Amino acid sequence: MNKSFEQAAAALGPQKTAQLARLIWERRPLPANLTEDEKIFCLGLSLYEEYEDRDAIRAWLNEE
Repeated sequence: MNKSFEQAAAALGPQKTAQLARLIWERRPLPANLTEDEKIFCLGLSLYEEYEDRDAIRAWLNEE
């Protein structure tokens, strides 16, 4: 089944999406054993970064 970015994010939940967003924000390597949902989510955030919309990544960091 092909999922959208939003569907993958919902399946992962806020804690996992924040963890992955932090890795992308800090430009750290991603784990090698990502699930399909994690891959979809990370690809989506990477595209935001590629198009220089880092504020979209920041929104997933769950910072207060």
